[in-house]
Amino acid sequence: MMSLLIALIHNRNPDRLEMARKAIREIERLSGGTFNAKSIEICYQPKDSALPKVQAIWKEYLFWRVQRQWSEYCLLDKQPFLLAWPHFLNHIRRHYYSGSILPKKNQIKQSRDMFIAHKHILA
Repeated sequence: MMSLLIALIHNRNPDRLEMARKAIREIERLSGGTFNAKSIEICYQPKDSALPKVQAIWKEYLFWRVQRQWSEYCLLDKQPFLLAWPHFLNHIRRHYYSGSILPKKNQIKQSRDMFIAHKHILA
């Protein structure tokens, strides 16, 4: 018998959660013995905390490198490195070293992205 495992990945949002649970129960009901349908829930997410600034900047650098490699792979026009590097450094300065609240928000966002990716990998 074939099996189907459904992973419900959520952050405990009650409005969307109940709708998703109903849909999963309906899938399990409709399977009617044709296949074995089961579901698991993954919802753990720690409190928001900022990544260390060095780690957040390292992630930005890695994303920038991957984006440049993807552009090269897709044969898209990309700026030469000597023109693109100052733009990247300016982006880092604006997002992590400005006097506003923005640097802390970016570090928290980077941390949240890491936890969300971890939940999806677990599933």
